[in-house]
Amino acid sequence: MYRHLLQLAVPSLLALVLAVPAQAGPGVWTSSGPEGGTIFEIAVDPAQPATVFLGAQSAVHKSTDTGLTWTTLNVAPYAAVLNRLRMSPHDGDLLLVTNFWQIFRSTDGGSNWSALAGGLPVPGGFSELAFDPTTPGRVWASGSAGFWQSLDDGDTWTQLPATGLTSMPLHVVADPHVPGRLLGSYGEELFRSTDAGATWTAATGLPGSGYYINGAFAFTSTPGMVLVGTQGSIFRSVDGGASFSLLAAVDLPQVGAIRRIQAHPSDPSVWWIATNVGLARTNDGGMSYSVVGQGIRPVAGGSYDNGVNALFVRPDDVNTLYAGADFTGFYVTHDGGTSWSRRNTGLRQAAIRALAVHPTQPLWVFAGYGDAFDTPSDGLFRSIDRGGSWFSASPSLEASGLRTILVDPNTTSSPFSTTLYAAGYGQPLFSMSGTVRDGNAGVFKSSDGGATWSTIDNGIPFQTSAGYKRSYFNIARTVVADPSSGGAPAGTGPLQTLYLSGSGSISYDYNTGVPTVNAARIYKSTDAGGNWTASDNGLPIPLYDTVTHQSYAVIAVPLVIDPVTPTTLYVGTSTSGYEPGYTNPLVSRGVINGVFKSTDGGANWLHSSVGLPRMNPADPDSAQRSVLALALAPSLPSRLYAATHNLLGDSVIFRSDDAGASWYEANNGIAPQSDIRALIVDPTDPDIAYAGSTGSETNPGGVYRTTDGGQTWTSYSIGLPPSAASALELDLSGAVPRLYAGTRHGVFSIDQVPDEDADGVPSAIESGAPSGGDGNGDGIPDTVQAQVASLLDAGDGAGRGGDRYITIEVEPLQGACARLENAHALPASAFPVDTGHDYPLGLVRLDLGNCTQARLRLHYHGAGFGAGWRFRVFAPLTPEATHTYAWRDLPFTRDGNTWTVILTDNQLGDLRATENAMLFQGGVALSESIFANGFEP
Repeated sequence: MYRHLLQLAVPSLLALVLAVPAQAGPGVWTSSGPEGGTIFEIAVDPAQPATVFLGAQSAVHKSTDTGLTWTTLNVAPYAAVLNRLRMSPHDGDLLLVTNFWQIFRSTDGGSNWSALAGGLPVPGGFSELAFDPTTPGRVWASGSAGFWQSLDDGDTWTQLPATGLTSMPLHVVADPHVPGRLLGSYGEELFRSTDAGATWTAATGLPGSGYYINGAFAFTSTPGMVLVGTQGSIFRSVDGGASFSLLAAVDLPQVGAIRRIQAHPSDPSVWWIATNVGLARTNDGGMSYSVVGQGIRPVAGGSYDNGVNALFVRPDDVNTLYAGADFTGFYVTHDGGTSWSRRNTGLRQAAIRALAVHPTQPLWVFAGYGDAFDTPSDGLFRSIDRGGSWFSASPSLEASGLRTILVDPNTTSSPFSTTLYAAGYGQPLFSMSGTVRDGNAGVFKSSDGGATWSTIDNGIPFQTSAGYKRSYFNIARTVVADPSSGGAPAGTGPLQTLYLSGSGSISYDYNTGVPTVNAARIYKSTDAGGNWTASDNGLPIPLYDTVTHQSYAVIAVPLVIDPVTPTTLYVGTSTSGYEPGYTNPLVSRGVINGVFKSTDGGANWLHSSVGLPRMNPADPDSAQRSVLALALAPSLPSRLYAATHNLLGDSVIFRSDDAGASWYEANNGIAPQSDIRALIVDPTDPDIAYAGSTGSETNPGGVYRTTDGGQTWTSYSIGLPPSAASALELDLSGAVPRLYAGTRHGVFSIDQVPDEDADGVPSAIESGAPSGGDGNGDGIPDTVQAQVASLLDAGDGAGRGGDRYITIEVEPLQGACARLENAHALPASAFPVDTGHDYPLGLVRLDLGNCTQARLRLHYHGAGFGAGWRFRVFAPLTPEATHTYAWRDLPFTRDGNTWTVILTDNQLGDLRATENAMLFQGGVALSESIFANGFEP
């Protein structure tokens, strides 16, 4: 009897991404890195310590070679946020993972996962899991729905009264010496239970208010001895956590926030503390500490350690430690911390928010790590093979993260002498040894293609009251250059005039509300970044309420320059916070926000937002929506595109044809509640533009393309993760355009092979469909029909199928339903086993925009169907109920080889939890009992 040979975890769109080849493929997004990212949890098989599991925010990763290589285990469909990863101390194959909705379990080392029920509420809001190290089978779960216990490794659950708790614990640890003794923390409070979680009492002797404990507590090898770390001090209990006393302050110049305490497996006088500035060890019961995290750094030889979130000490060799760090991944030491090895091959959690392609050497691609605010990160990655491989390129770049990378086009004759500019985060860095790296304004320059960097922030103000420098500019968002400002000789030298946008800073007199501008939101340099002067006259000064002492910010985010008339610039602003007299920022009256324009080289700015939407559409005095993405058409500078944002993740694209004087909506085809963070325009055609949308579990993001100036947009997202794109870059140097996207899982790229009807199937494939490329037999080639897609089946993923055409046709019933998007085939092996069913023809997946009900016809060319066939979907009951994902029958009719199903918005078969847009995946299934008797296509 046939069985799937490759049984992956419950799939998400991310699962499909990670299965595709490394290099860009025709019509499919693929990725090969960069590698790294933030690690929150480590679990190690007690019987095989080379088998390691990592918990990241959106995935679980597994290594069987101590981190030399990693594979990704996709626990749940669209699992955008995972809270906890726990391994049974009695069985290294038994794993539990939580997300907000529920708990997932694997009993085979992460190969397969199932959602646990057994009496648990859904959603449970589970924030913590804890196995009992003394009693096999017992496990606890804590969440907003209460405190729960299982005695059979999660098969069945019972809610405990949890008497005495003020809030459900966010962190729980079970005593390895005393069955049923638990400690649980919430914020500043620590509670103890001696009856397996039925009742709890508050621990005494801890400092309380302002001293957050979080997960920094641990039982030691001595029964009754417990350690708690908070605010740079260690407290100790000798009565099993009932009472504590101050042991000692950590005797290091800089400790930071203590995140974890890891006790030595056999020596109670030895433990490690993991903090946001590094890792330290005590060998004398906390009287003194030594730093052992040197080397947990993005670049060898760096001076500042990364924060450590997770730590594991091997019981069989206490000099071997595993560490999970902020932003830079996984590290191993075999000498107690003297030296560390960074091991990230296959670990793709790097969040990319800036991209650039070298204009004359397109093999060189630059990617900036985003949102690493106050700890070291790789900052900048570089590829010299069009994204095939990546390496950290920023040993001298004093940036934690980047938002913009700019290539000076006048310096590109050789990539090794190219001038680059970068904008991002330049917060101060701290080390446990007490050294401090001064902060900077987040703007940087390289004159050798990114090999070395200097900080260029002269003229941008700093505060120094704490004894070190911290820029008032906060975050640099965008840097652009005047293309006409070339230096000698004869204007062909490096560009001289630069503009920089960012957060800026404005403070207020507490009593009078009089504002003081500490740093402008736009700066200008006329000497290639050597010096900067404020250049934001006309941008609004926020108001201040002297009664509530509330204010709001208006920051400068995207900045674009007219390449034909470079004294003309546009900036998009974003507002946040509260307006005096109002409690909802969405109805802030009088806030000036949106798009501003300068026609005098940034000296003055005028509000240019006529037609842009208001935060509250019913209130003409409310603020206009924030503009987080803005693009100008280089070949037609009067054409602009702006993504307006309502602070709730819902963007709408607008277009201007008169240089910002007026705007009108150009959003048709963009999925509802899309969060657009990137816009670019083809430099040769103002009607071709791309929009990058971030996404969520129930509303996956993607990349959209328009070829008619925004009248219609088509999703162009096969292979992208659901978190999708926050940065875009276009390379026109090849035979077909290549588009790059920055995501939370590295850089993805796609070669835009011809797809005339933009249905996701390359024209070369559709033209090969039966009947001369007319798969539905209507006399019109499928390549030019957006409502028809002919593609090759994907088979079962085990060498079966993949050579027959499937023609899909959509008929609108409610809504336009005018086109198929992202139509592609999926192998059955990309899904969990559907017990009792086989999928020798694979499944299909597609999007339907502007559609609330449609008839979908799927014609399987050359197949034969007898008894035992049905149409199945892998889907939740409704899109928002992600905890109900399962294989289900979808009602169908069949006429020969043509199967017909009805899809209805937000009903079974639709995976997208928004109105007027549907996402579908399903296929024909054969009963295994029938298949065993030889009936197959």
